[in-house]
Amino acid sequence: MRWPFRRPSEKVLLVSSLPSAAEGDTSDYFSSIVTNLSRSLQEDHCDVDFVLRVPSGDRDHAACQQLALVGRAIKSTHPPKCIVVSPVDVGKFTRERLQTWKDFSGLVFVDQGFPYATHGDSEFGHRDRPPFVQAQWEQGGRIAGTSMKRALNSRGIANPNVVIMRGLVGSEIRIDGFKAGMASVAEDWRVAYAEGFHGHYSKQGAFDSFEPYLVERIAAHSPIHGVFATNDEMALGVREALLKHRLEYASTFAPRVGCMTSFPVVVGFDGIRDLTLLIDHDDDLVIDTVDVQLTKQIQELTRIVTAALFDQLKSLPSEGPDGRYVQMECQSYREKAGKAP
Repeated sequence: MRWPFRRPSEKVLLVSSLPSAAEGDTSDYFSSIVTNLSRSLQEDHCDVDFVLRVPSGDRDHAACQQLALVGRAIKSTHPPKCIVVSPVDVGKFTRERLQTWKDFSGLVFVDQGFPYATHGDSEFGHRDRPPFVQAQWEQGGRIAGTSMKRALNSRGIANPNVVIMRGLVGSEIRIDGFKAGMASVAEDWRVAYAEGFHGHYSKQGAFDSFEPYLVERIAAHSPIHGVFATNDEMALGVREALLKHRLEYASTFAPRVGCMTSFPVVVGFDGIRDLTLLIDHDDDLVIDTVDVQLTKQIQELTRIVTAALFDQLKSLPSEGPDGRYVQMECQSYREKAGKAP
């Protein structure tokens, strides 16, 4: 939706939530959305005020910091007309909106982390939901699991050991989908999952969490067959650790008969460019990521934010191609790029 003949005087505030954004990473999922959404809105002649970065920390701390930042903006002398936020805790956000920010109608969610049936329809009611754009996380997890299973099967690996690298919060629905995807391809194998790894959605966090475990497994002569990272930044951190110990790992776990490679395969989630380039160039560690249609998400957010700036949100239907509530379908980037399974 373009507005070429009118420039809104109101500002748009973009508020991040991920610790990786607070640490200065520029290529993670939400930072990519913020950067490109800001550019898209400026092309639509909108005035983007500034981006606030929420300090890292545990979930409660991050949620409180985020709520305080948004609250101050809403109560300021010249509040923004629209605030785009990736909520750390959508339940707390919605309660605060209903109790304190009743007169502010310009809140837009991106990546709320789970279906609204959990903290929307049942608790607050359909009419109370702020507009949102997000990927279908469970479906994306299934795609990741299916891709991992096919890769392991093609390498002749049965009963694999698979590491799951999760973020600070919001990873559970992707992990549930991943396990379902792994189980859906065949039922004649058993997967041993190692799940106590928290990469805090950052490359360095994943490296620091995964490397000691990798060294331990090498020393114990116990191989790792696959790693699922619930975002691409963490997948890159896992890859860095594997590269650091590549020679040691290869000498310990020489390829067996019928097995094409002894190295673990890594599957990410989001489809950021740093990871898709590795897949395009046939990287032997990162074999796939879940494409969440970042470009399309930014287009949908631009449409919704522009409608909010011109007081048109109420005229949008709830669902459908021009609706207020948008859930994007995911796909395997490997399949999208025409790569063999």
